[in-house]
Amino acid sequence: MDFIPGGGTAYTAVSMFDDKNIWINAACDLVELQTAREFKHCAVLGLLYHEIGHLLFTDFPTYNTWKYQVQAGVWFPEAPDGAKTVNGVNLTAKMKDPTFLSILVNCACHFQNAIEDGFMRPQSE
Repeated sequence: MDFIPGGGTAYTAVSMFDDKNIWINAACDLVELQTAREFKHCAVLGLLYHEIGHLLFTDFPTYNTWKYQVQAGVWFPEAPDGAKTVNGVNLTAKMKDPTFLSILVNCACHFQNAIEDGFMRPQSE
């Protein structure tokens, strides 16, 4: 746990050696915007429970393999249906540009996390 005003909220990480880590920022905006101490406590617990949900339900080996392949500019597990269209061919070619690829991977990881969060919620209720 850290205390970094204005910093990120929380994340979960699993290493290739299966080490599991949860990091929570107790000074993130979500916590700091709470007015009462007990609400701040509940916000930190909510972040903790959310990240525990990732440990329980996220398929980290598949996610890490996907991310590694996309960072290398490779579609994984296979090229999408639209890869042979004009836009798909252009996107595949653009993935050779390291700056573009970095932005694409960052956006894709955020989308993946949002989808995962939507999946996790019903699983944890």
